[in-house]
Amino acid sequence: MNQKLKQSVHQFYTDKTLSNTQHEQLNNLIISGKSENVDKPSNSGVKNTGQETSPLWKCRINSYFGVKGSIAAAISCISLALLMTFLLSPHSANIQAVATEVASNHSHLKPLTIQSNSYSQVREFFSELSFELKPSSLLDKQRWKLLGGRYCSINGIKAAQLRLLDTENNSVQTFYQVEHRPKYFENIPKVGNNELPLSVAIDGVPVEVWSEGGILYSLTHSPRP
Repeated sequence: MNQKLKQSVHQFYTDKTLSNTQHEQLNNLIISGKSENVDKPSNSGVKNTGQETSPLWKCRINSYFGVKGSIAAAISCISLALLMTFLLSPHSANIQAVATEVASNHSHLKPLTIQSNSYSQVREFFSELSFELKPSSLLDKQRWKLLGGRYCSINGIKAAQLRLLDTENNSVQTFYQVEHRPKYFENIPKVGNNELPLSVAIDGVPVEVWSEGGILYSLTHSPRP
């Protein structure tokens, strides 16, 4: 009897089939169950690498660009420092450069700040200079008469721009005096070494340059006819 009962039960479940609606409900139930299993955190201790990788890469990317930005900023600072060092460091000027600057200022003949024919009075006015004004031994006092002066500069160094009257042709000339610093001026003939002044023509204007007693002198002349 037991054997017949088992066969009857088996036959009953074997003969049973699911309708289409029942199949859809069963499939939906299976799919929803799988989704819940995926969303639930795993208890096995294995982390979801998909969720962890994204923030990690973001951190690495931010660090990468942050390092690049820091390097670029450092390079910019170094470049700026080198540029400022280059601009602020002394650059040596030769006779041609000195004569060019003197001739350029002579062509403008800006108004004098002090007018006097006395070197002692003019010397007191130029108290901000690092040296004491004095006439050059190469200039004939009877020919060259002091008219006055004003502050100026040569190659960035504060200088005295004096105005002289050349009594030979009654012309007004520019006479520069500036401290002769070797770092700023090169190849300047020294009277103390028995070297004669050198003359350079700038736009037709003859300009003499020489050094004497630690002072660099430069004097313009009237163009030759």
